[in-house]
Amino acid sequence: MPYAFNGYTDKWMPVIGAPGTQILTSACWDSNGAGSFWFCGDKTGATNTIYIMPRAGNNAVSATGMGLPTSAMTAIEADGMGNVLVGGTSGNIFAYNKAKDTWYPYAPGTYWNMRSITFNTADSRYYIAAYDTVGAKAGIFYTDIAPLVAGDSIYAYYNYSTAVANETVITGALGGETTFSLANTPVIDATVYKDNAGTWTMLIEITDYTLDLPTGIITMNAPLVAGDSIYVYYNYSTAVANETVIFEATGGETELPALANIPLIDATVYMDHAGIWTMLVVSTDYTLDLPTGIITMTTPLDGGSNVYFGTLPISIPNLRSIDWNPALNYGLAVGDGVYKIKGLSGSFETTVIQPPTIGYTFYDVAWDTDGWNEAAIVGQNITLARGVYWRYYDTNPMLIEGWVDAASPSSYLCGSIKPPSSPKIVFIPTGTGGIVANIETSDESTRITANAVMPKLWWIGFNDTLLGSQMDTQVDVDADHIFSFQYNYTLGWDLCAFEIQAWYDNGVDGTGGSAYPAVPDDSTRNLAFTILCDSTGATSVFYPAPDLEVTTAPATPVLHWANPVDLSGAQDHYRFYIPVWFGNQLRMADYGGVGANGPDYSSNPTVALNDVDSWDFSVRVFDTTSGGFNISYGEFGIKETISIAVTGNPTGNAPPGSNDNVMGPVSTIVYSANNDYYVDVEIPDLHMNGDILIANPIPATSVSVQNLHTNATGNSDIAARTFFIGPAAPLLVWGTVGVPIAPDGNGTISAGPLETNFNSGTVYTELEWLVNVPGATAEGVYWGTIHITIYT
Repeated sequence: MPYAFNGYTDKWMPVIGAPGTQILTSACWDSNGAGSFWFCGDKTGATNTIYIMPRAGNNAVSATGMGLPTSAMTAIEADGMGNVLVGGTSGNIFAYNKAKDTWYPYAPGTYWNMRSITFNTADSRYYIAAYDTVGAKAGIFYTDIAPLVAGDSIYAYYNYSTAVANETVITGALGGETTFSLANTPVIDATVYKDNAGTWTMLIEITDYTLDLPTGIITMNAPLVAGDSIYVYYNYSTAVANETVIFEATGGETELPALANIPLIDATVYMDHAGIWTMLVVSTDYTLDLPTGIITMTTPLDGGSNVYFGTLPISIPNLRSIDWNPALNYGLAVGDGVYKIKGLSGSFETTVIQPPTIGYTFYDVAWDTDGWNEAAIVGQNITLARGVYWRYYDTNPMLIEGWVDAASPSSYLCGSIKPPSSPKIVFIPTGTGGIVANIETSDESTRITANAVMPKLWWIGFNDTLLGSQMDTQVDVDADHIFSFQYNYTLGWDLCAFEIQAWYDNGVDGTGGSAYPAVPDDSTRNLAFTILCDSTGATSVFYPAPDLEVTTAPATPVLHWANPVDLSGAQDHYRFYIPVWFGNQLRMADYGGVGANGPDYSSNPTVALNDVDSWDFSVRVFDTTSGGFNISYGEFGIKETISIAVTGNPTGNAPPGSNDNVMGPVSTIVYSANNDYYVDVEIPDLHMNGDILIANPIPATSVSVQNLHTNATGNSDIAARTFFIGPAAPLLVWGTVGVPIAPDGNGTISAGPLETNFNSGTVYTELEWLVNVPGATAEGVYWGTIHITIYT
């Protein structure tokens, strides 16, 4: 009759459900999510020889409904994931694969009796202590792992985004500083800015500084001056092509070809079989060595696996139990003596810890791997007829007698150590119930678990209203467009928010340092904007919204569900479409210097932003609680747009022989441009009644004009009264020879370099006209057409 110890009542209680006539020989605890105890029995011919009992009660039920086995079993062990290996007499070994809900038989030889089984989490192998009834010797069996079957394919998807907080390197320098150390080393990528009195400058690597990636040391090429501040913005997104690790396996592969992109930061592994995709779970399904890129599969035993025999170099009489320490990577086997065992197959190393000694026998061993790597060994002092518990430490490889049962003559046949918590206790069942022995160690630690996951961004796009791609093309202003992307997040798609940033790259590509302006302000309006969106579709626009130039379109963001990778539906993928409207003064980008073979988008800005004079943009998906994120980059162009309107027909009386006759009203000009521009004015000679066939006109050289705008000085050739040098000879209203006017980047209409309808209520340019009339001019009405032109 088995007994279970109830930690709440601190009592042993009998396990019900197993027939009283059944002799149960071994038990184990499976720490998988459900948590349960397994028992096996040794009564020959018994219908039920394996039982399972949930941790929530003490009622054991038959496990034989799962299939094999029904023969007598003497040892059982679970791997913590619901899989079980059980062994018995006459060479019987059976493995239960939980994922397939199937038992698989193995027959290493009918003369072997299985005494004890242990599972090593380090290499996901079972080790079996057995006894050869023919050769009268002990032996060790071990299992391989053969998770792949013929036709399996393994794929690796890289995700190299790592959230690292940006940092202030130095603020308010005293002057003369040259060398600094960054906190987040080794550095993968960083952008460095310098600020002095509010003027920000993005520094250029090699030109302005050097950065040693392993150490994070920045060395300035020129010493800082007083008041300088240095800031670093990390960008740890690295574009790495996903890869096929193995295609259509032949079956039985365990250690797969190493991944190409090493050292690894992160990768997600998928297995495909006949079109069914499964995302494998690290530690559960495979291990991944980041420095080498080696994937080792850890799927439990199934029909393609094997059990191997390993001989021991010395005879171990009456081997009864074995337990493995994954941290130390060796096992202890006990019988008439205690032995340390390492290795596999013929390379087993055996060290004698306690040789066979008259008066002592050892029945069971259990490791405490969460404290001081202590092993509990139980057995009997035959001379005293007392049960004994011994302690063993790796740091002091000898047996220490820890407890002697003086109350009753008995043998301790088995023992187990309580999982990590305080107090740490050895449980030792006896014929009348059981006892507990307190392990007197000071390491009673708990455990912290971090779920290291982040959103995955599969692709990004920039589209027209019909969802045609506009990536790497020029688009119209005064029009609607759509930003789009696809993502997933295993913790929940609705835990994410999204940030879209776009900026004019000012003539550099990604290698030259194109980055969103560190401090957007009114001077950079229409050169950068940010759109924030949450999972409900609520959007906010910053710079240059809410004023005129970029707004979310009247249509609201649309969420679609898609699932292109995992056909089983276990991994959800979502697509967002966020409509926007661009105003007519958004900075023109002619998309010159097109980069060769550049991708439409990439997680690496150096690769994706390879075209100069373009609008660069990024899409960042992030967990609003943890901050874990993923980011990708793309670019597009903006077509040139200009417009101009003029009102006012200046008129006045000017007698022959008079000068400085003011014509009124003034000409009022309203215009818009999203590129560097000129505005000029020209007139013909003024003919009587506008008839160019009538001789003796008022010559254009007798007409003068002046730009009355307060910003005209230095920005216009007619800031003062200026005469035309001839008919159809233009004068620059805005701009000077060889120096165009840059659009102010504010609002939708402009008046020179410093005024738009964003920062002024009345935005227009006024031209004042004066006419000199030669003395011999005949009386009449003279006029000509004023031509005002805007061009880039």
